[in-house]
Amino acid sequence: MGSVLTTNYDLYVEKLFKFSPLIGNNILLSNPYGSVYKVHGCVSDAGSMVITQTDYRNFEQKYELIKAQILSLFMHNPIIFIGYGLGDANIRGLLKTIFSYVNKDSEQAQKIRRNFLLVEFDKDNMSTEVVEHDIDIEGIGIIRINKIKTDNFSEIYKEISNLILHVSAMEIRKVQSIYHEILKGEKGISVTITEDIDNLDNNEMVLAIGAKDNIRYEFKK
Repeated sequence: MGSVLTTNYDLYVEKLFKFSPLIGNNILLSNPYGSVYKVHGCVSDAGSMVITQTDYRNFEQKYELIKAQILSLFMHNPIIFIGYGLGDANIRGLLKTIFSYVNKDSEQAQKIRRNFLLVEFDKDNMSTEVVEHDIDIEGIGIIRINKIKTDNFSEIYKEISNLILHVSAMEIRKVQSIYHEILKGEKGISVTITEDIDNLDNNEMVLAIGAKDNIRYEFKK
């Protein structure tokens, strides 16, 4: 799991995953790996909490850049929503914003839909089958999403815990921190990010991140 986004105010998630909490404007300068996005604030900062109708109105007006950052995460990563229903204003607002920028019939929209899974509570239903569901979004039209209706959350959490990343979120966070220090260094170190190793010169230093079984090292004179 790379990061967690929550509208809860408590400290449970960051303590459970040992992730760094991001509150308010800190989200703008965030490292997406190993972070908990506290979009409605946190009990550790009472002034950040979005609770009243006035708070929500201010949130909508002041946090456009924060929403853009969060939307970028949603559009490029698999997202599992737990604890929300199809009638939830947060879900509908998110889908409306995404498909205001992305044509709902485009290939990019198909990719977003494949990345999107809503887990909805359904009392005494022990099924964990993923089904397609059509939802009508005002101003956008019909959008098809993936959904699970269940009361069997233990099985859902078990499957999530079985997801294995080649590199953990915290390891990526540490490497990014080191990379940041290299860029700030005063020794004239030049750093290049590349996906094409064959085009690197032999005298260039390479930092490889990945599973050891997927990385091959070859030294050339």
